[in-house]
Amino acid sequence: KDQKLTEVEIIIKLYKALGTASFKLLEGMFAFTLYDPYQKALHIARDFFGKKPIFYYLDNNYFYAASLTSTLFSLNIPKIIKDNVLQDIVVSRHIFDGIYKDIFELQPGSFGTFLLENKSFKVNYFLKKSDLISKKDYEIRSKSSSEDIQDEFTELINNAIKKRKCHEVKSGIILSGGIDSSILSYYGLKNGFNSFFHLESLDNSELQDAKNISEELSINLIHDFIDKNRFINYLKETIKSWEYPL
Repeated sequence: KDQKLTEVEIIIKLYKALGTASFKLLEGMFAFTLYDPYQKALHIARDFFGKKPIFYYLDNNYFYAASLTSTLFSLNIPKIIKDNVLQDIVVSRHIFDGIYKDIFELQPGSFGTFLLENKSFKVNYFLKKSDLISKKDYEIRSKSSSEDIQDEFTELINNAIKKRKCHEVKSGIILSGGIDSSILSYYGLKNGFNSFFHLESLDNSELQDAKNISEELSINLIHDFIDKNRFINYLKETIKSWEYPL
């Protein structure tokens, strides 16, 4: 309720009251470390959707954690690529648990605890997909009328947008023209969003869809275009920032 508290202060107050159970109450995207001097425990936590990454490395005497692997390498941690990385990319188009040997990526919706006294480390989940809705709630909603579902959806998305809107700076929405961004644009407009941006590509243009939505909502759409030259120029820097093969 105290609007003057920073995010860090809120996390600490919640932890003091509820311990690691407080992580389940956090919404939005986050990755942080928190040290408990009474339990001599270092916690690392990552948001449910995994928007913010956090990596960790553990040897016999030390525990390291960072949001970038490059930070870990600056501490002279060995940079060894796993043997199966290329196979994972080619076969499944997915990288499982990071690309470097002995450097692990904390999974979304989980937290890890490193105990200084015995140098042990354990990962637990504070929120799983199965926690989002119970079987009983699902059965109730499956029998609800379309009007009730629409009313509940409207309330949920309005609340979500209000929570995530930053009042200190201007907020905008990337409008692709698809279902998700169109819904966000509709409700975002009602919640004070006034900047809408569309990024067009050569091989998959959705600009006309975005224009149709912007005309329907009477909003000003700003759009840009990435051609082959711009793509190549930004590719190396993107890979460096992303720290993953693209």
